[in-house]
Amino acid sequence: MNWSDVVTSLETYLTTIGLELPMAYDNIKYQSVPGTPYLRVSHHPVDTTPLTLGSHGVMETVGIMILGLNYPAGSGSGAALSKADSLSLSFLPGSSLAAGSGSIIIDKTTLGSKQPGVTPDWFTYPVTVYYKAYHNY
Repeated sequence: MNWSDVVTSLETYLTTIGLELPMAYDNIKYQSVPGTPYLRVSHHPVDTTPLTLGSHGVMETVGIMILGLNYPAGSGSGAALSKADSLSLSFLPGSSLAAGSGSIIIDKTTLGSKQPGVTPDWFTYPVTVYYKAYHNY
């Protein structure tokens, strides 16, 4: 398993949970539609550590996925908070996803881990998913 497997698995899962939001991904140009909510998906690798000694064993990769819920500014926070609740239920601590030759275990999910952002056009509410991916090497 490699970083690409982890990202692909997480993004594929996002498309299956029924968010009904357009998604903007890292390094892909996205043109938002005024008044239409969307989800910005961002991945951040943190650390990769061998858990066993020797030339064959198990690796642990720790990462963070930030899901930025973007809703029209001035429309209140209710819809964003409701969608944040749905996301947190989809990434429950201890849940597992297959990824390449390994698995991803959700460590925790936090809602609004930083101050919600407001621009003239958008209210952004972050949901942060912390996970660990395990695979053989």
